[in-house]
Amino acid sequence: MTEIENTRSIPRMMTPNEVARTGILTEYAIRKGIREGSIPFVKIGSHFRVNYDKLLKMLEDC
Repeated sequence: MTEIENTRSIPRMMTPNEVARTGILTEYAIRKGIREGSIPFVKIGSHFRVNYDKLLKMLEDC
């Protein structure tokens, strides 16, 4: 596997604010989705990180 192919398997993890700045959802909608468990995320201490790649895939499938 080349170095470029290998980096594609690393998910892009973003804060709710960073995701909101992409324009696909508002920060309120992202935080609500995190609370409801409908948006893929991980919690690191008291901080949330959204798996941006999974979120995009999920929105494409809707």
